[in-house]
Amino acid sequence: MINDDEILRRIDERNHQRKKRWLLALSVIFVVFLISVGIGVKIVSDKQQAERVEHTKMVKIVEEHKGEIEDWVCEDDKHNFVKKITIDQSRTEHNPMGGVNFYGYVNGDESLGFNGTIGKGSSGIHVGSMGFRKKLSDNFALPSTEE
Repeated sequence: MINDDEILRRIDERNHQRKKRWLLALSVIFVVFLISVGIGVKIVSDKQQAERVEHTKMVKIVEEHKGEIEDWVCEDDKHNFVKKITIDQSRTEHNPMGGVNFYGYVNGDESLGFNGTIGKGSSGIHVGSMGFRKKLSDNFALPSTEE
């Protein structure tokens, strides 16, 4: 016959085994959670690295065509208003239609801005279009104040 002490010991042993199983299950869940977070961080990190590499390539393309951009801007500058052109590399981005969008300004004044697209055509990579902010366009229309 089993005495009361033996019954209590068996109950304690079962409770201890249940606690061990719960602890094991929680440990497995925690490890799976940590692995999932680690994989997520790796995916995000890889994506950010790929975006940085892509941005660097786009900036390089814009820099390679800076002379063409300057020619395009100065083509509308009938009064020699433009002294310096700055390309804002931080705003260089991929164009959803293909190519690269770029933004810049003249004479160190960001309100005298322009933007454009560099894309592939039948004759290779070239500046495909340009747009000027109103203030810059207005300066192109005015006669130069400098002699």
